[in-house]
Amino acid sequence: MQQALRTLDIQYQDLPQIYRCVQHLSAIETTLQQCELWHMTKLDVLAGQFRNTALRLERLAPQGAETTITPPELPRREMNQPKKSEESPQPVFATRPAQQNDKDASPPVSSPEISRQRTWPI
Repeated sequence: MQQALRTLDIQYQDLPQIYRCVQHLSAIETTLQQCELWHMTKLDVLAGQFRNTALRLERLAPQGAETTITPPELPRREMNQPKKSEESPQPVFATRPAQQNDKDASPPVSSPEISRQRTWPI
């Protein structure tokens, strides 16, 4: 891909597509970093090449034309997180009361009843 990118004749009009490629590579990077595979793909070189191409094209903007091309915002991290709904079960952590060995100790206090929600294994 790097060789193909080097041989292309990229013009200023291609800048939005370059930004989109950088955005997609950033999303791929985030996913691969979570899997700890980013360093194995060597896509960082390709992403850097796209960024450098975008910078070069920005510097070569047409003199008389208005430069209205703006880079799209990169996706926010919370957008990649699964959505939490209020209906999803929340984990419930319950503790057992400590057993008392003293015969003089007060009787165990009854705890309020725990609602029947799904508990997650620890």
